[in-house]
Amino acid sequence: MQNKIISSEDDFVGVLCYNVGLREPTNPLKFAGVHVLQDLSSPDAKRIKQLERLAESEESLKAMVGNEDDGNTMLSNVFWICATLLSNKKIQSGTKRVFLFTDDDEPHNTSIAQQRAAKIRARDFGDLGISIELFSIVSAGKRTFNKELFWADILRLNNNLSEDDEDLGEESYLVSVEASIEKMEELLQRVRRRESKKRSLARLPFQLGEGMEPLAVKLYARLQETKKNNFVWMDSESGRVVVPRTEWLSSRTGAVLNEAETVEEENGSCKPTMRHYYDFGGEKVILDAEDIGRLKDYGPPGLQLLGFKPKELAIAPYYNLTYASFVYPDEMATRGSMTLFSSLLDEMQRSNTVAMCRYIPRVRATPRLVALVPQPEERDDNEVQLKPPGMHLVQLPFADDLREAQPLPDVQSIEIDTVMLQMIEKLTLTAGFDVDWYENPALQKHYAALQALALEQDEPDQVEDRTMPNYAAIQKRTGSLLAKLNELFMVEKPRLETPVKTRKRTAPEGDTDVVLIIEEASKQVDGLSGLTVAILKSYLQAVGVKPKRLKDELVLQVQDYLKSKG
Repeated sequence: MQNKIISSEDDFVGVLCYNVGLREPTNPLKFAGVHVLQDLSSPDAKRIKQLERLAESEESLKAMVGNEDDGNTMLSNVFWICATLLSNKKIQSGTKRVFLFTDDDEPHNTSIAQQRAAKIRARDFGDLGISIELFSIVSAGKRTFNKELFWADILRLNNNLSEDDEDLGEESYLVSVEASIEKMEELLQRVRRRESKKRSLARLPFQLGEGMEPLAVKLYARLQETKKNNFVWMDSESGRVVVPRTEWLSSRTGAVLNEAETVEEENGSCKPTMRHYYDFGGEKVILDAEDIGRLKDYGPPGLQLLGFKPKELAIAPYYNLTYASFVYPDEMATRGSMTLFSSLLDEMQRSNTVAMCRYIPRVRATPRLVALVPQPEERDDNEVQLKPPGMHLVQLPFADDLREAQPLPDVQSIEIDTVMLQMIEKLTLTAGFDVDWYENPALQKHYAALQALALEQDEPDQVEDRTMPNYAAIQKRTGSLLAKLNELFMVEKPRLETPVKTRKRTAPEGDTDVVLIIEEASKQVDGLSGLTVAILKSYLQAVGVKPKRLKDELVLQVQDYLKSKG
């Protein structure tokens, strides 16, 4: 819930326990063995504190939800209660999901009827747009969690997949349930990964050719910057949120103007009280709201295929304007999209080509030229999917987006190249680079402080800054190479510590140098303003004038002295 407050505070979260032995059922349908610990609602500090108290005291938890039952609570009833809770909130948009944590890999193993009822309810979940996310916990005395005994069928039915369709890409539901969960940190990381996997950026039609029915695709963000939420103004006395409001006023009458209102002119025509214009050559080109809308309209959102190019000719490292999106077919929107997309992907891989497309992400957005780079599916030795099949959408620059590169310094030496190659070899990360290893320390510190204040904690959690270089390791591995490199570049000593800020320019030592600098600067327009305060003060002291404090005053003093000198 703490993570949910940060990632998506408007989402609803609820907590439900089943297989518990309460005498009085605490759920909307009054089914036995099911306790709704927290109803669906936005996560807040009060609910988090309640869960923390229950986590600290096993007796408090048992008093609230009851002791562990004999495990015969019908799973179909649990799903039914979840569907009831979700439907009561009347959620219009977003993703409805049930995160199910269990160490039982074969519920109702003595009752085929109860297993069948649970599978039917899971299929109904899929029809209602509710997905099931399974998180397996290996309990004491067991070595593995075998999802094939029961849960694989639940997941397939929930996603309307047959056994033949399992390999077509819905890996987010079928992967990661075989590994054991021994630490809470691993469990939290897995929950965060599951949350981010299913949130698509957009659903778009992909037009392959004229006269063809477009297939449907989804776009996913593979990498996106996380930013702090904007602060909100509030009234200091009541604590209520203050809603800002902007009003346009007439400069002549002071009346409030409304863009939708019109004013009748002398000739009987009407014109709006507010109008838009663009300045073109000193003329005000007036445009109505409809004209502005037509100027920004380039067609409906979607992808339109323009052609194919060899991969080595279409993509260059400096072409990438922003992070790439991942394109995956949307079978639920248009039937047959998966088959057509897979055929296109296989052919692009075979011919080593990329698809050039026209891309409009949303209504009234500027079209971009993009390249769709195919990505084949990858699996490990255990047939667990590592990379899904799909395409990377790379936004390409226009001609006027490219700039001339600055020339490199003219330093050529075989010895320098040799030393640099050795440094690269010594400092190369043997384990590779994974973006998940490094969290933004500014964001972590910010949210830790907010969490401490909201949950009334004594001190915020300590934040580990993983971005700090390991100076000791760098010195140990490349100390001799750095010294050699400094000799080749004629540098006094290496700087591994944080550089100390120094002034840009200092005053010359001799008065003659100061006079020459002032004389040269006075011959240029605003030349004196470009000098430092130290030089101006040195000149005034040299000519016997007491310098003032501010730079503008010093410049005026120098100008007055030069005028009086003639």
